[in-house]
Amino acid sequence: GAIELLAFNHLEKDKENLNLCSLHDENRVFSKKEFILKIAKKGVSKHWTLWGKAFLRESYLKSLALLNPNQRLLIAEDALNFCAFLQNAKKFASLKEALYIYRKSENSIMQRKDKEKLKISLNNHALVVENILNLSSTPFDKKLAQLFATDLRISALNEKRKLSKSPLNYLYTSLAKKFLRLKYKVLISEISQESYKD
Repeated sequence: GAIELLAFNHLEKDKENLNLCSLHDENRVFSKKEFILKIAKKGVSKHWTLWGKAFLRESYLKSLALLNPNQRLLIAEDALNFCAFLQNAKKFASLKEALYIYRKSENSIMQRKDKEKLKISLNNHALVVENILNLSSTPFDKKLAQLFATDLRISALNEKRKLSKSPLNYLYTSLAKKFLRLKYKVLISEISQESYKD
């Protein structure tokens, strides 16, 4: 069948510099399971942006049918879209070349550090986790959804830490992150042993 997703490297541009962000070190075709394990080992949060990929139009439109078109998200929406796409896609590929330039914007909500932004972020993270856990239909995809949800919860804890500088909050978020990182490793192991047929 046709390759449904092509992932590639990108360049990150700030005010003065243009830096290579290398997530893919080979030109290769992957099965679904191979691709999931590849991105999981580096952290799915590093891979879920949509702009570092080219999608087969038919497969992408099919994945949109799994999402609520009326739900407005400002943060972590790429994670939801990418996880939805992974539900049905079967054939993947990667390129070593950098085909995209990502420009950091000072006006982006991702660059904001105020409490309003942090509250929006925590709310959006919770909504995305809930949506992702409701996407899956097979045992393999349930593990995949849990993997994404776990990485999102780690990201949310990083935001929660910024809301309060208290030692108690720091201790709580540190312990919670350690637990979630352990859970993440267990999920990778379970996915590697999970039977999956393309």
